Amino acid sequence: GFVKCYGNLIDGRKRMVDPIVLPDEMFRAQWLAKMLSLKDSCRNDYDISEGFITLNGEAVRSKSEKILADLLKHRGLVYVYEAPLMLNDGIIYPDFTILNLRTREVWYWEHFGLMDDPRYAAKTAEKIRRYETSGFFPGEHLIFTMETAQRPLKTEEIETLIERYLL
Repeated sequence: GFVKCYGNLIDGRKRMVDPIVLPDEMFRAQWLAKMLSLKDSCRNDYDISEGFITLNGEAVRSKSEKILADLLKHRGLVYVYEAPLMLNDGIIYPDFTILNLRTREVWYWEHFGLMDDPRYAAKTAEKIRRYETSGFFPGEHLIFTMETAQRPLKTEEIETLIERYLL
């Protein structure tokens, strides 16, 4: 179709055409630039100095978030770590904001890794409530993963969720 024709044009002709439907790589690049700009303008001030480094070279807060980030990258998905999202009651910073390039939809992934801790679990319940009152529900552009000491996050679970929602 049109996108393939546009991709076959020489660069000079591409500059003369405004595609109605952007080719995937162009859409991906524009989305990523927009998300990174948004992240730069509204940063999460929660300290990350002791972070884990992902394959993308960014610091994340936990080993499980590193595993998630690295699996997203391995599957060719574009994501931004802790980009701001405006909810009805203020800004929240989902662990991952991910572009499903096939559908051109944005998904948010929250990992809750300390569910053994009652205070953390209570904060998690409040965060989930904030998402839901703003119209975000699990399986509808929102993915949750959770773990406890007895039930750690498994890569097979991550892969299943990636296949189901993001590819």
